[in-house]
Amino acid sequence: MQAISTAADHGRAFAWVLRAKEDHGPSFAALCRAFVEVAGRAWWLLDSCDAAQLEYRAAAMRLTEVREKGSSGLTVRVRDGVYETVSYEEALLDAQRALSRVSVAGRKEKKTPGYTALACGVMSAAEIVEPDAKYSHLSAVSHGAGFSVGGLGARAPHQADGFTHFTISLPIANAQQYLRIMTRVFNVVMEKFISLAGDSAEQARWRYAYVNGHNRIVNAFDALSD
Repeated sequence: MQAISTAADHGRAFAWVLRAKEDHGPSFAALCRAFVEVAGRAWWLLDSCDAAQLEYRAAAMRLTEVREKGSSGLTVRVRDGVYETVSYEEALLDAQRALSRVSVAGRKEKKTPGYTALACGVMSAAEIVEPDAKYSHLSAVSHGAGFSVGGLGARAPHQADGFTHFTISLPIANAQQYLRIMTRVFNVVMEKFISLAGDSAEQARWRYAYVNGHNRIVNAFDALSD
């Protein structure tokens, strides 16, 4: 599933930056925000009441994205490894036809949620406390809002390799919060995804992997706090 794969890619990037020797700050919030937005897409689709609704939601989301993009700029897609430029009219027509094919007579669907609603929805499902506030923080830091970024622990300029550098480091508390959000969110999405397949053995394997990973993170932060 594209949304799950994209969320996992953001998660791997977060882990790579976290292991880097250089100091980073806002980039963690940007990756965490992108992660919950995409995971929210997956959750909204997987939380459908049946396969027909899932297909409809996927098609409706695609049409909404095309309409929101509008006719400005270029619509680009990749087909067989080659970039293609597609006209807005063609993309819109394709999306409308796709939605028409999966529409069910007599069934009324709610409007496709925006990114904020999707992100907060999946965080709520993951039992993240105050998801609206958490998402607002991630957005503010991602956009470089002075008040929020200023609280990340800015360091004084220093010399290195003949240049003056200014870095923003990530406080331990923020790292814990971001990782807690990402691991819990990914867990509820994967549990929902696996449950749809009805594979109890795979569900048990995932639960073991999640608990093991969660404990490793907890132990790592406990060691840093000592």
